[in-house]
Amino acid sequence: MSKSAGNYIALNALPQEMFGGVMALSDETVIPVFKLCTETPLSQVQEFEKMVREDPMGIKKKLAFEITKMYHGNKSATKALNEFETVFSKGGVPTDISVWKVADKKINLPELLTEKGVVESKSEVRRLISQGAVSLNGKKLSVEEPTLGKGILKIGKRFFVKIA
Repeated sequence: MSKSAGNYIALNALPQEMFGGVMALSDETVIPVFKLCTETPLSQVQEFEKMVREDPMGIKKKLAFEITKMYHGNKSATKALNEFETVFSKGGVPTDISVWKVADKKINLPELLTEKGVVESKSEVRRLISQGAVSLNGKKLSVEEPTLGKGILKIGKRFFVKIA
């Protein structure tokens, strides 16, 4: 793992970010990370090693839970696991998303996202929209109509915000 490679997990990351970071690791790294970064008994890790080919997602969730629990406690790790399953496995919306209150009924999305610092340029917003990475209330937005109303805005897999 390294920051320059973009695959590191910060020890001070929020529980959901830490959990998601572990879930983003490659399948090949799960067992070595279990051995080197957790307090899981070696006998149990050896059992996971046998199971990882059959259920890589399940073993990776165990690893993510264990690491998150070490730094944030059992309650936060459980919440992060439930949030991950809600958002990524079931296609739901996180429970604690930011709310942006806006006065206008029709919002110019490129202006709003650059103003809030989510993206660096309006052209980046248009590129994300053209790639199908932006949706409002589950409906993908089109480049021809970069304005939106109120609802749940999703950009990519991880960014959610409620427009109110």
